[in-house]
Amino acid sequence: MRNTYKSIIIVAVVFTLGILAWHNFSDSGVKSNAKNTDDKSNVTLNNSNKLSEEKTIEKSSRNIVIYNTHADEEYVSGKKVTDAAALINDRLNKEGLNSKFIKCNPPKKYAKAYEASREIITNNVKDYVNAVLLDIHRDISENPKSDTKKILITLAKKSPHYESNKKFAENLLKEINKSKSVKGEITLFEQGILYFNQDLSSNSVLIELGNNKSSNSDVEECINALVSALKNVENIS
Repeated sequence: MRNTYKSIIIVAVVFTLGILAWHNFSDSGVKSNAKNTDDKSNVTLNNSNKLSEEKTIEKSSRNIVIYNTHADEEYVSGKKVTDAAALINDRLNKEGLNSKFIKCNPPKKYAKAYEASREIITNNVKDYVNAVLLDIHRDISENPKSDTKKILITLAKKSPHYESNKKFAENLLKEINKSKSVKGEITLFEQGILYFNQDLSSNSVLIELGNNKSSNSDVEECINALVSALKNVENIS
């Protein structure tokens, strides 16, 4: 009888220890997965080389093409407008928009920059006429008190698509100006160089994110405002 009681006690102890071990293992697995999820989502201009390759399954029907005519433009940190453009592209895809970033190399002759980016667009974008074309730049200012969180949308008035581009720009501006920290403005040129390539599409704009004095955090706030604006404009278009 005494041996029987001992056996029952031993079995009960082993069973209890097994349950505790399984409970601890399950908890550690959940915590580990949560940490990995947080790590994936923390992408900023500072670590833009770690952009996610994951794409949202559902996409909008209209293509968005992001490129940089002046690919060598830099911010105060040394980050380039190409880094900003790549981050915009990544964020738009995560929001479910069908975005593509096309890398442009700085041309040997600065005056030929728009010819070079024009050739890249026409050779690499199948339906560029119906695409949203976003040429990402940064402004330049010598004023130490300049607004480093400003988005300028530039249009060429003599572009054959000026009216439709203007409507698109005004819709973007309306959404951008909902931001508490970032403000937008539209600037007009009569013709610009090759209409700033805005004759290629009826939804084509040149966008300047901040200026040469903008910090990475300034640029990221501009990017957040632009991505939100694009998402809202695309959802109602």
